[in-house]
Amino acid sequence: MVNAELILDLGKLYKKHGPNSFGDLADFLKDPSHIDSLILILESSSKFKKDISSTKIKQKKPANLVPKGLENLSHTDLPKFEILNQFYQQLVAREFLTSVREINFFREDNGLSVSKAKSHKEAISALINELANASVEKLKKLEVKSSNEGNGLQGWSDIILNRK
Repeated sequence: MVNAELILDLGKLYKKHGPNSFGDLADFLKDPSHIDSLILILESSSKFKKDISSTKIKQKKPANLVPKGLENLSHTDLPKFEILNQFYQQLVAREFLTSVREINFFREDNGLSVSKAKSHKEAISALINELANASVEKLKKLEVKSSNEGNGLQGWSDIILNRK
């Protein structure tokens, strides 16, 4: 259900910009690739729980909500896009790989080079951009281990005793 406040805001924008702008917007949205991009942006932004009105807007270069590799896939390879987008959403929500260190372990476990990213967000973008070049088959075979699995005492004892 659409928020009534959102409808009022759209009405105000219509008055401000006029019918020609909304006609141009309608033409723009008729292209399915633009709809996919809009849906991706809306889904990504709805995951963030910050209230925009309570945060200060800084005059910085706008941050891209999704990695470029993922955005490009939405236009070229829909099956790969769906797999990577779901993976990306889970990473952003911190359902797994909750630190840069865990992302680097994941990269090593799956034959990728370790990232030099310093923040979780940068590490996610670098990972998604690199995975965008992989085949769908390789993406389906990726292994995600929990933070305790393979890195704790049990993992080391398995390595030492050659159980793995």
